[in-house]
Amino acid sequence: MTRLTSRLFLLGGLLLCGSGISDLSAQITPAPPPGEDTGPEFLGFVGILQPLSNLTEDPSTYGTAIPPDLLMGGEVTWWASRVVGIGLMGLYSPAILNPVGGGGLGRNFRSLGEIEYMTGMASLTFRFRSSGSTGLLEPYASVGAGLRRLRFAAQAVPEISATDPAATIAAGLRVSLSESVWLRGEVRDMASFYISAATDRSRLQNDVVITLGLGIR
Repeated sequence: MTRLTSRLFLLGGLLLCGSGISDLSAQITPAPPPGEDTGPEFLGFVGILQPLSNLTEDPSTYGTAIPPDLLMGGEVTWWASRVVGIGLMGLYSPAILNPVGGGGLGRNFRSLGEIEYMTGMASLTFRFRSSGSTGLLEPYASVGAGLRRLRFAAQAVPEISATDPAATIAAGLRVSLSESVWLRGEVRDMASFYISAATDRSRLQNDVVITLGLGIR
């Protein structure tokens, strides 16, 4: 079993467990009274990071890319109202770097080295409150901006690090488990700009993040 496969099984188990808990809580948990769901909230999450393009595109090389890998992180949100919240989020992935493209001896799946993937974002989140009587399911959307940092380490080359500006957009669903605990599933796109080594120009990099988190208020 590969490193990613084992982590996908772990994430799938967490999703099934969370789904079962939310089904049970949907039968017993009342909606929070108006005004009681403002203020600070704290969230921890795990998920999968999937970059959508190569990190280098030098035509004289095979290029490099981050394969899908596990990530973890946390978020603090201050809900100014029942609809709008201001949050700070950080995530970390102990990813690896692989060669991609080309052919012959260069085409393989060996790791070129370890790469730490880190982001810090400030964002605005908008909850779409249901007019129903339960209010247990809460869709939301989020937009924000911040920084992405990559740090690459390998035996054959010196350590390399870069910090680039980034923006993010996300959509997800919050499920109330009790008056103070909730489950959150989310899909997020993180777009960052970096300087291409091949062209010395700024390029856009999109990274998709799928997470499952547990929060308290």
